[in-house]
Parts: sequence; structure tokens; C-alpha cells
Amino acid sequence: MARSGGRLSAENAVKERQIIKKTNGNWETELHRAVRQQRDAGEFERLKQEDGGLARVPDIHGMPPLYLAISLGYRDVTDNLISFFGDDLSYDGPDGQNVLHAAALRSKVIY
Repeated sequence: MARSGGRLSAENAVKERQIIKKTNGNWETELHRAVRQQRDAGEFERLKQEDGGLARVPDIHGMPPLYLAISLGYRDVTDNLISFFGDDLSYDGPDGQNVLHAAALRSKVIY
């Protein structure tokens, strides 16, 4: 969420509270759960229509849904996330990493 002077705007604070209500004890949103369960494209489309902002929310480990899908090696899920969420996706990851780090770590081919 965008902060101004270290503080959330009123609008973003409300949005953050709404997102928190949608998470489980590990800060996983419904979108994280769809990734872990390798749900079909229809589920990703439904979640995009419900709240595209879920694609930017990291879990307790700092992993947004795209980073999670790539790190688990779920290629079809990754494709669905990119297709349905596009510009809404976060490419960040834990500990200063990003999705390219996750892809490199998952790669079976080492040059």
C-alpha cells in the first residue's frame, strides 16, 4: 500500500484492513490459496473480478502470489496469474528478491 510520509492514506488504510480480513493466519489471501491448490483459470478470473489488488499482497513470508507460484514450479498457475492479473501483479519477493530470483532457483537448466 502506498504510504505518504510513512503513513497510509485513509483510503489505503481502509483497503489494507479489508485485505487483512481476507487473510488466514499466515497472511495468505484467497489468491495465495488458489495458487497452492493449483486452481483452474476460472478461479483466477473470479478472484481478479472480486479484487485485483490481491495480486500485490505478500504472505507472512513476503511472497506475493506470483512469487509463490514460480517458487513452487507451478507453470500453469503462473501463466494464469499473468493472464488475468497482468499489471496488478507484484514482482517482489522475500529478502530483497523478486520473481526472477525464484525462476532462477527453480530452473532445472544451469548454464
